[in-house]
Amino acid sequence: MRDPGKYYGGMRSILLNYKDEAKTEGDVDKLLTDVCDVLRCWHEVFHILRAKECENHSLKSLEKAIECAGTRHGQLELSVTSKVHMTKVHAKQQWVELPFSLFWIIEEFVEHNHQICQKYEAQVDRIKNDERRALAKAKQIWVSLHSEVQKHIHKVRQQGKRGPYKKRQHLNTRR
Repeated sequence: MRDPGKYYGGMRSILLNYKDEAKTEGDVDKLLTDVCDVLRCWHEVFHILRAKECENHSLKSLEKAIECAGTRHGQLELSVTSKVHMTKVHAKQQWVELPFSLFWIIEEFVEHNHQICQKYEAQVDRIKNDERRALAKAKQIWVSLHSEVQKHIHKVRQQGKRGPYKKRQHLNTRR
């Protein structure tokens, strides 16, 4: 892993140049240190999970790394994504019980679902009324899961296509 301190080093000057009287250099340095610490903790967790075949790590070291990363993540009040939730809650059990490759297939599936949900959220997040937003989101999900509706959408889009590009023949009237 690249050293997060080097990666976020340029952020210090950007944050200090940002106009905010309430922030000091100490606040910026603490923020960057905290972010780097949590990234190092998560890196250790994923390093252990990926190194399962080597058997260099024990279940205790995995538990300790997950506890460290989860605690630091919570202290910074960062959002709990599906990947963070799965790692904090389910990774230890899956690391022990599942074959190595199956664990990562599941992890990728969860991450993909998270990205799909973000797409749906972005499409309806500007709707102010909570009930209408929930209804619009439910309709989107229903449409995406209904195979007959998807076939109809595909058929309509195919009918609306312009077809292959045809070069126009220009008459050269100027001499």
